Amino acid sequence: MSITATANHITPPICRTKRHNTIPAPLGATYDIGGVDFPVKEYMTFPELGLHQALPVIQTISDYKWQYDALMSRLKNKDLYAEHEHVEEAIERLKQWLIENRHKAEPGDPIYTE
Repeated sequence: MSITATANHITPPICRTKRHNTIPAPLGATYDIGGVDFPVKEYMTFPELGLHQALPVIQTISDYKWQYDALMSRLKNKDLYAEHEHVEEAIERLKQWLIENRHKAEPGDPIYTE
């Protein structure tokens, strides 16, 4: 279990063990984060924590897809990253991570092969 530290206190993450506090999202529901609309999978309430307002649960990509996209971006746009990192080392680290973590890919994710 990870713990989030904020300001002067530590907040344990919210862990869901029962689905009794979920509300289905209407078809096409989105939630804006920083000007980007993310699809909403469902809404959740946490009355046991005093949170009665429904919070959106957004659809995100898998860790595997995130790393795959990072690799593809560096392969196609090395000059964009050259100022901030050693691109060839980053590419090799990403390739290795993808090879070692194929089990984290979700159905539909592209699979890295050399």
